[in-house]
Amino acid sequence: MINVRSIFSAEVLRVGNFRASISFPLIWRGKEDPVWRFLGIFAVVMVIGTSYFIYSYASGLNHNEFRLLLYYGLIFSLVNSILEEWVWRGVALSQYIKWSGSVYGLIVTSLLFGMSHYDLGFSIWVCIAFSIGGFFMGGVAIRSKGIIASILMHIYMNIIFTMTGMIFS
Repeated sequence: MINVRSIFSAEVLRVGNFRASISFPLIWRGKEDPVWRFLGIFAVVMVIGTSYFIYSYASGLNHNEFRLLLYYGLIFSLVNSILEEWVWRGVALSQYIKWSGSVYGLIVTSLLFGMSHYDLGFSIWVCIAFSIGGFFMGGVAIRSKGIIASILMHIYMNIIFTMTGMIFS
């Protein structure tokens, strides 16, 4: 059972170890790398994969619109990422891991995370993509034994989604 103390416990809110290893592509299987390098590779792949969409959306904005988009995008990204990671990776994932183990806990919370965005108006395909992102953020949280690395991934993804017009368009 989840109680108020477990929601704010040090276990849920811990920083984690950025030198811990994570395997790619399946968290536990694949090429091992430290979490900090995985985050760097993730950032580069996201920029390369979305640069065309960012340019396409941002080039249609005037200077003030672009500045406001960036300003609101940063605020949204910080607040949303911290709160969602605390709920999904800090509380939900840690509870599911206790109940059913790391693999099932990661799969269930990743699917629930992605599908929770459906009510916000995102298509089922975007929700599936969010589930895949949730899988990697959850894997980073499990392997690093903390939520800061997944918060950083989430902030980065939210900024990119904002700059492509997916949010605030």
